[in-house]
Amino acid sequence: MDFDRFVPHDSHHPSGIPPPPLLPSFHAPPPAAAATAAAAAAMRRPPQWITIDSKTTDADSIDLLKQSFQLYKNRPLKTPRKTMKDLNDYYPCNLMLLISNNKVIGGLMWWQTDYGNKISTSFSETPDIYKKHIIPKYYELLTTPGYYAELSDAVEYLLRKRGLDNIKDTSNIKELTRVTDADIFDNNDRRRQQHKLGKNESPVGSYLRDIQGLGVKRKALYGIPCMNKQFVGKGCFKKCKIHARDSNGGGGGGGGQKNGGRRKTRKRSKRGTHHHRRRRKTRKRRTRKRRTRRKRITRVSSRT
Repeated sequence: MDFDRFVPHDSHHPSGIPPPPLLPSFHAPPPAAAATAAAAAAMRRPPQWITIDSKTTDADSIDLLKQSFQLYKNRPLKTPRKTMKDLNDYYPCNLMLLISNNKVIGGLMWWQTDYGNKISTSFSETPDIYKKHIIPKYYELLTTPGYYAELSDAVEYLLRKRGLDNIKDTSNIKELTRVTDADIFDNNDRRRQQHKLGKNESPVGSYLRDIQGLGVKRKALYGIPCMNKQFVGKGCFKKCKIHARDSNGGGGGGGGQKNGGRRKTRKRSKRGTHHHRRRRKTRKRRTRKRRTRRKRITRVSSRT
């Protein structure tokens, strides 16, 4: 190998002997290349979810809140909260932010009610980020006891594709939303065709509600609200005191996963069990007959 290509000789060295060449593998990468490699590694790192207090006084967290408010304002929806303070006062507890390279690229916000955390606002930098990260986080929270949401349109459609079903118990719907029986769609309600979800009828348990600033909208409830109003802890960190298996897939409201959150098990029919018993009895009878024949043959041969 010609090392002169990597380290030139110094013909003016005092000893007249050039310094020994260095192997190319011993070269340290230039600072710019190292920084580029670090930046590339950071870009490959998946985004991380963090939870921060909307009333924080930390400078770094405040910067994240400012970024969140910009994403909130840039949504293709009507945004009733006009300032960052107004938004944080409306959601006075925690919010979950999706961070990539110290930059907010998405988030979810909720407020606390008597029934747990009601998720009401979400945002992202791009639609792809929303589908890839926000929707899975929505699903994770709405299958956790103590979280629920009123959904419609694209978010509802994408979550139902993942197997999430809505709360259908009319008493729980009325208690959580203050709508009346007349507002709730039953199985034969013609309004299910009028207010479609994608190409399909809207789900049973949907309802019409007059939302401030938006007018009358079709909505449906999802999640596992704390219908018993029992919590562990206090303030923004309180958690619902129920388990998913005790919630009937939606705080007793029939929501949660489409199979009610229950694992499907294969049950052996009584007929099958009886059939196996008969086969065992038949095998035993045949065995006894063979033994009897052998004994008879042995007796006859001994006589002769």
